[in-house]
Amino acid sequence: MGHSDHASSGLGWQARRQYRYLDPMKRDDLVRHILLQIEALPAGPPAQYRMSEIEDPLLLAHFELVVGSGLVNGKISRSQSSRGDVIGISGLTWEGHEWIETVRSDGVWNETKATLRDDGGALTYELTKAVADRILRARLGLINESSERSADT
Repeated sequence: MGHSDHASSGLGWQARRQYRYLDPMKRDDLVRHILLQIEALPAGPPAQYRMSEIEDPLLLAHFELVVGSGLVNGKISRSQSSRGDVIGISGLTWEGHEWIETVRSDGVWNETKATLRDDGGALTYELTKAVADRILRARLGLINESSERSADT
């Protein structure tokens, strides 16, 4: 499977130049965007991308992070040959699917970021998942404020 087929039609990495200079809030928007794009890849053999053809260094770094984090089933193959380093992606891991389901809704994602920003929290993977999960549970009526307060004390 050719890398250029996926690069142009699947993930569209070169089209994401607006992520070049990101504050921490936008960085996590990029991670969310990458996972949503990977989730949308068609089933089949792993998509392969030559790292040298991903023009945006920030995007490349985040691509490597999501592979290394265990959120994505992928492999980075380092090579000294003319082919260069390659990233192969075969989809999201169970944990990647769980996280993206929790933050899929733009409303939940924006509320999660606002909550963490307003409370001075960092946008870490664990915190975004915990806060988004709490927001979803509240929206579904699975928790109420009084039971949450008593559980926190």
